[in-house]
Amino acid sequence: MVDIGGPSKGGGDRFTPSEHVGRLVLFAGIEKDAWTDPAGATKSIARVTLVVVMDGPDGPAAFDDVLIFGAALAPSLYRAKVPVVVGVIGQGEAKPGKSAPWILNDATEEQLGAARSWYPSHVGDGYVYLSNEAPF
Repeated sequence: MVDIGGPSKGGGDRFTPSEHVGRLVLFAGIEKDAWTDPAGATKSIARVTLVVVMDGPDGPAAFDDVLIFGAALAPSLYRAKVPVVVGVIGQGEAKPGKSAPWILNDATEEQLGAARSWYPSHVGDGYVYLSNEAPF
């Protein structure tokens, strides 16, 4: 029997950097976008088609159509010179009166190699093919 129901409520998946500190994360399909906060200020954000936590506790986990906020993390993605960005989620230094920003630390050569091997065999035709095996 086929399940039939109404449309989704819209919007993409929720990716929260604080839940993935120290994890290797892959970002693909990155675009600069704008968001207006409740006070009416316009902020630059990154809209990311695909976010994959490569080394999560249950194997790789994918998030679709994600908005990335933050004065450090978002620009590090939309200013990247490559279409797929890989790094380790971390936190920078807090400025007085501000929270410490979420940042993307450089991946090791081993992590980059694992991501380069994993990506072409798991992403294609608009789909992500995940297994419970971490790439390393």
